Formats: sequence, structure tokens, C-alpha cells
Amino acid sequence: MKNLPKSHEFEAVEGKNGYTQRFYQQSLDARTCARYAFSEYNITRSEILSDIYGKPVWPEGIIGSLSHCEGCVGAAIAHTYYYRSIGIDIEENYFLPIEIIHFLCLIMKLKLSVG
Repeated sequence: MKNLPKSHEFEAVEGKNGYTQRFYQQSLDARTCARYAFSEYNITRSEILSDIYGKPVWPEGIIGSLSHCEGCVGAAIAHTYYYRSIGIDIEENYFLPIEIIHFLCLIMKLKLSVG
């Protein structure tokens, strides 16, 4: 695993589009992860542009997903030849109530039984 550059600490103040500077920096760090993934696919494009909503615009033939939370960022990319969509989600580690775990397991069991 490659060592990614450490993001600078920012105060949680209102910034671009209502996001905090810390949130914005995490987003930039996730895009850095995507650029590392680009290098694994020999993609030379170094910049990930954003649409008017701030969502990443991927190079032609590539799909991807970015995620981040406090202390962790990540990215996933793939060729559109193989996949229509791809997703990654990073959340803080919280304990779930046992009722939620049972509910999620029931959903998975139903999906597996249906095929």
C-alpha cells in the first residue's frame, strides 16, 4: 500500500458551498487516492474535475467512487467495459444495536434465498 500525503488540519469553519474546510480537504484527499489508482491503470490524466454539484467527472471509459470520513479517505475506479457503476462508502466505526444487525442479516438471508 502506498503512503498517501497527510492532509493539513483545518478548523471546521464554513467554506465553499457550505462545506467545512475539513470536509473539503478530505474530499481533495480522496481525489488524491483516485489519482494513485489512475496510475495503476496507466491513466495519465492527473486532475479529477467536478460537475456543478461537486461530483467527480471521470475520464472517458472510467467510472469511480470517492468516500471519506474523519481520519479515512478512499477511492475505487474501474473500466466501464466491465462495470456500469461502482461504489465505495467509508463511515466511522460505531456499534449497531443488535436489532439492526438482525434486520440486516434477515435482508441478506432473503436475498440469498431468492437467488
